[in-house]
Amino acid sequence: ALAVLLRHGIGVTRDDKASMAFLTAPTDEARWLRGVAQFEAGDPQAKLTLMTSHSRHAFHWLGVIHEYEGNFSGAIHYYEEAERNGHRPSSYHLGLMRAFGRGGQDFARALKHFHKAGSK
Repeated sequence: ALAVLLRHGIGVTRDDKASMAFLTAPTDEARWLRGVAQFEAGDPQAKLTLMTSHSRHAFHWLGVIHEYEGNFSGAIHYYEEAERNGHRPSSYHLGLMRAFGRGGQDFARALKHFHKAGSK
């Protein structure tokens, strides 16, 4: 949590170096947060860091990166992996992709993803 606060300067002076120092822990959570920080900083190593984490959050962020790069089939792959692991924001992203035709327009599938995203 301190790494995130330091990364964004919330309640403390922003310090990317100190933030990354906290994110070197050998846990999946630290790896996905480090990958997100790398992505936000434009570091090309972000994908590799996220791929070494087995966190559903990491799969979601890999989907975001692929979607941002225009690789819609890659984005769908990673969002679906995160969705299979119960990550509801990935279901929402899949719904948007299907509704707007990114990787194939399919309103029925979009609706199913939106229902998953909104379920408890």
